[in-house]
Amino acid sequence: MVGDWSTFFAAMVGAGAALTGLVFVALSINLKQILAFPGLPSRSAEAIILLMQPVIVGALVLIPGQRLVALGVEILLVGAATSFQITKMIWNARALLGQLPVWQVLTRIVFAELAVLPSLIAGGMLVAGVRQGLYVEAGALFICILDGVLDAWVLLVEILR
Repeated sequence: MVGDWSTFFAAMVGAGAALTGLVFVALSINLKQILAFPGLPSRSAEAIILLMQPVIVGALVLIPGQRLVALGVEILLVGAATSFQITKMIWNARALLGQLPVWQVLTRIVFAELAVLPSLIAGGMLVAGVRQGLYVEAGALFICILDGVLDAWVLLVEILR
């Protein structure tokens, strides 16, 4: 079913796993500072969740002999779980976010939600039998990695400023 996509999704699994490992290193190096700042522990969790999405989705896509509908349901479930958790963390941080400049709040919310929304769309497309949903999922995984790296940047560099 996946055909030409297997190399891409294998690369996403590797990239997501490597970047998740780097976030864990950042956490271990800066744990005291991260725990001292309200909101940074959840930001750390957000980075891990977003970087693990390419690992999980990529592994699901690479399961041999899967039907398109089954893959769509799996991507929908992963996307819904990720969306729920990310939205919950942002909601719980609303008081803290209210103290930041508007552009920082909007950047955080828009990037986080844009990282998960395309997976829901892609899953729905695949359930409906539209193979182009894989292109949408590819975009979703790129955004997850981008947002996860931005969160990691905050944990590694910005925290020390």
